[in-house]
Amino acid sequence: MVNYRAMQFGRVACVAASLTFLTVAPVWAEPDDWEERMQLDISQPQWKDDRHMDRAAVIVDAMDEKAKAIGRDDVPYRTDSVEIGAAVPSAFKPWWHSKVVSQLNPNSNAVVETPESLVLRAIANSAQIKVFSDIPVIRETAELEARGRFDTHLYAEGRHTDLDEPVGSELTTGGPERLLEDEWLWKLGLRKKFVTGTEVDLSQRMGVRDNNSEFFVPADQANTRVALTITQPLLNGAGVRYNRSTLDLARIDANVALDEFKRQVESHLLEVMRAYWGLWLERSALVQRRKVVDDTSLLVSELENRSSLDATGAQLSRARSELVRRKSDVVRSESAVRNAEARILSLINDPSLKFSEGFELIPEVSPTLSRSEPRTETAIAMAMENRSEIKQSFKQLRAAGIRADMSKRELQPVLNLVLQYYRDGLAGEGDTSRALDNQWDDGDGSFVVGLVFDFPIGNRAAKARHKRRQVEVRQLSEQLRTTLETVLLELQVSTREVKTAWRDLQGKYLSLEAVEDELSLLRDRRDLELTDGSNGADYIERLLDAQDRMVIAQFDYLQSEVSYNVALVNLDRSTGTLLQAHNIGPERIEEGDDGLPAWRMRPLTGN
Repeated sequence: MVNYRAMQFGRVACVAASLTFLTVAPVWAEPDDWEERMQLDISQPQWKDDRHMDRAAVIVDAMDEKAKAIGRDDVPYRTDSVEIGAAVPSAFKPWWHSKVVSQLNPNSNAVVETPESLVLRAIANSAQIKVFSDIPVIRETAELEARGRFDTHLYAEGRHTDLDEPVGSELTTGGPERLLEDEWLWKLGLRKKFVTGTEVDLSQRMGVRDNNSEFFVPADQANTRVALTITQPLLNGAGVRYNRSTLDLARIDANVALDEFKRQVESHLLEVMRAYWGLWLERSALVQRRKVVDDTSLLVSELENRSSLDATGAQLSRARSELVRRKSDVVRSESAVRNAEARILSLINDPSLKFSEGFELIPEVSPTLSRSEPRTETAIAMAMENRSEIKQSFKQLRAAGIRADMSKRELQPVLNLVLQYYRDGLAGEGDTSRALDNQWDDGDGSFVVGLVFDFPIGNRAAKARHKRRQVEVRQLSEQLRTTLETVLLELQVSTREVKTAWRDLQGKYLSLEAVEDELSLLRDRRDLELTDGSNGADYIERLLDAQDRMVIAQFDYLQSEVSYNVALVNLDRSTGTLLQAHNIGPERIEEGDDGLPAWRMRPLTGN
């Protein structure tokens, strides 16, 4: 008896294993290269062979030719260009640089920072960056959710039925006018969907049933059934590619979110760098204005000392008026420095930096004055490889192609092959154990084969979805073109701005040099001019005007050197290499007591 039961169980197991193997064999047979396809590298042959990426290939080729043309024509106009002059000497260092990197308030709680240290503080503490970092984590849950479609389900059912109903035929009960039936039913099973679309259901049913029918033999029946049911789609819903599409889409969406995270971080760090150079600008302006106040104070003191000799009241009033005006400029400049510090703190959100009355943030790194000559063609090549927006557009177009393929498959009717094998057991006196034995001992089991067909007349919903997906492919193709055009424009502007800012820096240096020479000549003639009563008032006017021009020239030069350094940072952002320039990159970690995943920017090691 035991050997026969084992043989019957082995037959069922062999049937289940064979049918299951038929459902999963295509998964093993297909190369698992979808992660490589996700890279969307235009240099890879499989990328250009994808029929849904043909539009992208044409667009990229066109943009490549346009980029080369831009690179060949990347020269300024020569017909009306102005020759600025010699470059800033390599040894030149404005006098205010040494003061800017020192404490301006001797009683302050000074904190010295560099652009790199502010970047590290920002990626570690910025609340805005943390907001961006949760986007890919949220999108990753969709991938896990998509995998959940192929999880194995354990299910159980239980039911009690108590019937008391009239009968319309003596064949139902054999005499009694009402059918009285009591039934308990339990069912336990496993159900799993495979990536081919196949659904396998293995279940064991057990029940106890009794009624008042004279034909119900044996009484108080225990019945069991073990069943294996396999449903295989043949058209709509069939195939590995179709059923893995949801997983592919979820992975693409997560990758797009990670690219978006990088893009947002780059934009935020660009603002941090701009804020750093904005602080340098305001501190330098404050140092310059304090210097001119000191110079004006000395002039007023000198005039007051000479009031009994040759200085007139008009000269003294003119100088005092200018001193008050310049002191008010210092007050405004001090407020601008505090605002620049507050902006940096609001961008980095470092709790260790407390903005208080005695707080002073000192920029340690001075603006670079080394010449950079970026080539637009090179910058475009770097952007095509690194810009997150371009990667996002390619991946979104790939996702649209996958959805279009899915909608095309959904145009087909539902045609499912249904296979079922089951064995029943029966015993009296509610003996479920004996019924389970009989389930395996008696007979060879039953086998069912069937087809299920379903097709909506007109099929309007599926056709509408397919048309929508096709239009989305076309729309995202144009979006890719728009993105590439926008990036090309940004790169042209960024590279030209670097070159223009450099030439402007040379002009502002020459202007500053000329004003310094003028002021130096005036000061050399001070004693001669002041002792000449007729020229004293004119000298005061010319000296104060020269000082104003000096302030303007110094501030113009300051703005030009800051603009040049901001232009260099913006060029890194335009080429998509700002993170690389600071040697940082994304890292997936688990943090907190709950172990929730998170993406964080971290300094790269081993470089």
